Amino acid sequence: MLATSVGKGALKFIFPVIAKGLSLRREKTDLPLDIIIAENIRNGADFFLKELKKLLPKNFDLDKKVGLIETSIGKMVPIMK
Repeated sequence: MLATSVGKGALKFIFPVIAKGLSLRREKTDLPLDIIIAENIRNGADFFLKELKKLLPKNFDLDKKVGLIETSIGKMVPIMK
């Protein structure tokens, strides 16, 4: 499992790292990997898919080897007295 929560502006810096990791992982194992997308973006899975496809080899079966899970992170602040 892998998770991101860096903000949309920083994703361009981590997409190459994720793509490299996925390529190296494919050399060692056939197991899939889930990516938890904890970003404040709409359609995060579609965005990740598009960006990772740009960086991975054409024959990389992203749809079968990577699960893209959109999530939301919330922070609750208690009322201070």
